[in-house]
Order: sequence, then C-alpha cells, then structure tokens
Amino acid sequence: MQVLASMHEFDGSPSFMDPRAILAAVLERYASRGLTPVVATELEFYVMSGDWRETGRPSPPENLTYRGEPNGFQLYDMSAVDALDGYLSTLRAYASAQGLPADATTAEFGPGQFEVNLLHRADALAAADDCLYLKRIAEQSARRHGLKSTCMAKPYSDHAGSGLHVHASIIDRQGRNILDAKGGEPKRLKSVTAGLLNTMREAQLIFAPFANSYRRFQPGSFAPVDLTWGSGHRGTAIRIPDKDGPAARTASPAPAPMPIPICCSPQSLAACSPVSMANSTPAKRRRPRTRR
Repeated sequence: MQVLASMHEFDGSPSFMDPRAILAAVLERYASRGLTPVVATELEFYVMSGDWRETGRPSPPENLTYRGEPNGFQLYDMSAVDALDGYLSTLRAYASAQGLPADATTAEFGPGQFEVNLLHRADALAAADDCLYLKRIAEQSARRHGLKSTCMAKPYSDHAGSGLHVHASIIDRQGRNILDAKGGEPKRLKSVTAGLLNTMREAQLIFAPFANSYRRFQPGSFAPVDLTWGSGHRGTAIRIPDKDGPAARTASPAPAPMPIPICCSPQSLAACSPVSMANSTPAKRRRPRTRR
C-alpha cells in the first residue's frame, strides 16, 4: 500500500511547506481564468548490478557488459531492451496494476539507462503523482530481479546523466490548446518560454538540489548548460517539440530525476501561467554551447 499525504497547519489550512498545496494554488490561478494545464513527464533512470553495496561502486547489469565492461552506447538499442526484458516486463506489469499511463520505454545513452514516458494528463497533481509512483515501481521491480535502480542525476562520471522532462500545454474551457500557433508565429509559446527562462536560475534550488545534480550539466551531454531554448535541440534549457495543433507545448529537461516530481511542477506551471505570458517578452533564440 502507498499513501501520499498533504501537510496542513493546526487550523486546517494548507501548509506553506507542502508542495502539493503550492501546486494546487497554482492550478487555482489557471482555473480562475478558465484554463487547465496538461502535463506529461518522461523519467530517465539507471538500472545497475545489485552488488553495488559490496563492491562500493556502481556497475551495469552483467548482461549489458562484456568482460566487465559496458557494451557501448545503447541509445534506442533494442538489444539493450531485450537484455533486461524481465525487469522491464515487471515494471510494465506493476505500472498497469497501479493504473499508471505508462507509454513508451526506450534505452538511453548510458549502460543500463532507460526512459519511461507517461502519457499527458489534464490534472497536474495526478501527473506528478504518477511520476513518483513510477520511480518507486522502477526500484521495486529492480529489487525483484536482484538489481538496483537509481534516479541519481550522474551515477557514472563517464556516462550520460539522467533527467526528468516535464512537458506542458494549456487548454481552455472548450479543450482548445491556447499555445497552438496554427501554422504562424508561436508568440504565446515564446512568451511561456521566456517565463520559464526568467525563473530558471532560482528554480535550480528545486531542479538540482544536490551536488551530484550539477555533474550532469556538461556541454555536449544533452543537458542544458545555458539559458537557451530551441525547437529540436536536446541541449537547450527549454525545448518546443511542437508549435502547432493540440500537441503544441514546452518541454523542460532541466530537472534532475532525484527531486520529488510534485516539487518541480509548481515552478514550471507558475512560469507558464497567463500572468507570465502577459508580462514576458517573447524569448529570443540563443545557440547552445557544444563540447569542443
């Protein structure tokens, strides 16, 4: 059994320290304007050998190595998915049993690194809860197979780090995506992006709360190192995957997967809010730095 709790003051009012209450307050601001955020998350994590306590160092599962060394980059490699099919099948079964909207599962760059996508929800609180449940499922599934999973941002110094990607759009009372550029200039998307970038530095206290979190931010590592945005570049702080139609949205790859997802959503949605759109100058594109 799992229980997610909210904190209250002695008089019954929501605690100012409770991230669920903070997110609920942000959602009320949207609702007062007849708007609803639609949120989806993509969680990256590593699966490692279960003997890490005995050896004192993390290492990939044995069937992803050759003579003790990783087989190499495994991005979208189906053989890596097949090698851990037992573990991933258990993860999917647990997700289905808990009613989580788990969608695609892909192999990422690092040895034993995977990403699980959760489908979008027009309920940001539920979307954040889904992601937290997924983190727990990933760990429990690993234990069942004698493995270890971790959402540490950078468990290996010489391999890719992991992130938590938060996708967000906004719909009105008629269910129309107000960020839809309809084939034209994405002014609202750019204003939302500006709001996100304007609060990005302060948000690192939430997005990257540990020393290890900052080891992930390296040029050329598919992690943001500047206050930049782009349409398809995976190294920017904010990405616009699609500007037209129902799927028009922003994607923030800045958060590390270690923080509780409910802590990341309030900042992202507050920065995307109608107040932010009204007060933000549309963001200008900057070229991200790359490794030389």
